[in-house]
Amino acid sequence: MQNPNTTIRPKRKMTRKGSIIKFSILGAIVLIIALLSVISFDVPFISNGIYKFNSFASSINIGTDLKSGAYAVFEAKEVQNDEEVSNLPQRINETRDRFYTMLSDRGYPDANVSIEGITRIRAEVPDANDPSTIFQLVDKAAKLIVRAESDSDEKGDLVLGEKHLEKAWVRQTQGQYSVNVKFNKEGSAILSRLTNKGTATVVTRVEGQEDATVSLNNHISNGELSLSGSWANRSDAQNLVVQIMSGSFSTPMTILENDIITPTLGDIALPLAMLAGLLGVVAVMVYLCVVYKLLGVVASASILLFSVLMMFFLYFVPWLQLSLPSIAGIILTILMSVDANIVVFERIKEEYRQGKSINASVNAGFRRGVVCIADANIVSFLVAASMLIFGTGFVQSFGIVMLIGILTTMFSAVFMSNKMLKWVMAMTGEQPSKFGLTRPDGVVEIADKPDDSGKPEKGDLVFDGVV
Repeated sequence: MQNPNTTIRPKRKMTRKGSIIKFSILGAIVLIIALLSVISFDVPFISNGIYKFNSFASSINIGTDLKSGAYAVFEAKEVQNDEEVSNLPQRINETRDRFYTMLSDRGYPDANVSIEGITRIRAEVPDANDPSTIFQLVDKAAKLIVRAESDSDEKGDLVLGEKHLEKAWVRQTQGQYSVNVKFNKEGSAILSRLTNKGTATVVTRVEGQEDATVSLNNHISNGELSLSGSWANRSDAQNLVVQIMSGSFSTPMTILENDIITPTLGDIALPLAMLAGLLGVVAVMVYLCVVYKLLGVVASASILLFSVLMMFFLYFVPWLQLSLPSIAGIILTILMSVDANIVVFERIKEEYRQGKSINASVNAGFRRGVVCIADANIVSFLVAASMLIFGTGFVQSFGIVMLIGILTTMFSAVFMSNKMLKWVMAMTGEQPSKFGLTRPDGVVEIADKPDDSGKPEKGDLVFDGVV
């Protein structure tokens, strides 16, 4: 129960000057990100132009359907050597899955790995002009062995990469690179037992090269090893990771052929797709401005904010590649952003027709419209997350673009639209005609309650620009 002595102070309204300053700051940020998206330049005052900044657009990874890439065909070595083959189809499937995981971890989530016939695997990697740097490493797989020393009561090679390896990755510590490997539960138990006796040696064996050995002098209980080396850069260490992961395939593979592949849709497909998307966005913005007037201007500003943020994320998310499915995901999330604005605007118009003031209508419109928007986005988020977790290749790419787009939509179309609309109202005044708001004849405007500009009424969803 409210204390009758408590004074309800309405929320302080934004001033015209403050709104102009906030709009200017936001516009400057959007303009800077937009320019960085398309302009490359030499970084000034640093080593006479040695350092160059590449625009976001020029640095985005491109899929094989829009840009050239590399492909290779591999065959099981048992078949080539006329060895006895047991359970080959299952092992080929397992090898394909691990092959895709390896390429995805290396930065090619849009790689396409498929089985040809019964004994062969075909791998396609986008945006790679030199297939030998990727696929030749698979042909020179590294066998990882943990061996008991001669003075141990356990003999022979006890932990094997093809049987016990779980994953491998590069780690950087104080400027030095190391290759870390993690064994599964069975391998970790054996490794713990051996190193507890101080009798283990790690052997990395590549065909045609001398074995590299490392003695393990400490007890290792977590199944994780760190292999140090004289790698000059991260790429060299990453190459060993690829070789170690290749040595863990269920069936060893040998390369039959590799070459450059041309774009599936031709070099002109990407600019045409981008142009089509741009024209579509411009057409939607014009429509919103005509139908909703200043409300539409706010929606258009949120779309611009959404677009530059998506370009920013496409650049900074390392495993994301631009392909036709991901472009479709971007366009879909733009439409979701537009839909979110329209839902809120229609709620605002409905509240105004019932007699509320513009300020009260805006508060109620966002407060109630966000419920519908959140419901729709939660469902879409779960679908996109399922694509990311269970999908591969282009399906996974579409899923991650959807996830990023949904989060960006909630920020730009809900949070920032609310803020910008309040700024516009402070700058232009609360004139219904400027916002495309009309009220039926005979409807008398209801005086604002204290809660319309401050604390919401009991039972209302709290929403003041924050979800």
